[in-house]
Amino acid sequence: MTWHGLPALRALSSGPLLTAELSRAVGISLDSTRAVCRCLRARGLMRTVEGIHELTEAGHQAVACGQEITCGPNKGGVRRAESLRAKAWRAMRIKMKFSLDELLSLLCDGEEKDAEGNLRRYLRTLELAGYLVEMKRTGADGSRRWWLAKDTGLHAPAWNKKAWTLTDANTGESHDLRQFKEKRPKAAKSHAPCRVLRESGRTARARLVTPRATRNRKEEA
Repeated sequence: MTWHGLPALRALSSGPLLTAELSRAVGISLDSTRAVCRCLRARGLMRTVEGIHELTEAGHQAVACGQEITCGPNKGGVRRAESLRAKAWRAMRIKMKFSLDELLSLLCDGEEKDAEGNLRRYLRTLELAGYLVEMKRTGADGSRRWWLAKDTGLHAPAWNKKAWTLTDANTGESHDLRQFKEKRPKAAKSHAPCRVLRESGRTARARLVTPRATRNRKEEA
């Protein structure tokens, strides 16, 4: 039986494909295509989100090398788990239009720590840098939706919170977002309790007179 791992990778090198599209591109049946995809995913060469297949960085490297891929155990060691933001960036590139809830339901299984806050901050950062544009039409529940206006490539732009910069490994650009940094308001100086007196149309501030102070004044008089 002919193995179609490399032809499948080459077909995906031009962009994400549905299973039926990949089947036609490689010239094999749908069942064979699904089997190839399972093997390539197991080897970390491709990923599938909502039925859409896309190469990973390792998959692009395999295509560049032109080495045939066989279906078997991966002896290359344990792969590092992708971050939630990297997964979200990949999903954005595939869906193009999305809401925060859609990304959460697609990517999260409930075990992530503060997944909603994490993605909310990342979406805000991408929007400030011009990668995302908010859509006028909201979701059915009134939630905000965005479309990916700036798809620069495979790698997710990395946010440096300390420096307030967003670095894009696809282009080598670094976006300085310090102008959007929210400055914390200075703590207001404490003032003694006061009351407002209105005399002849003027407003004056006077310290409250405590009962003890009033009593002392009467005794002095």
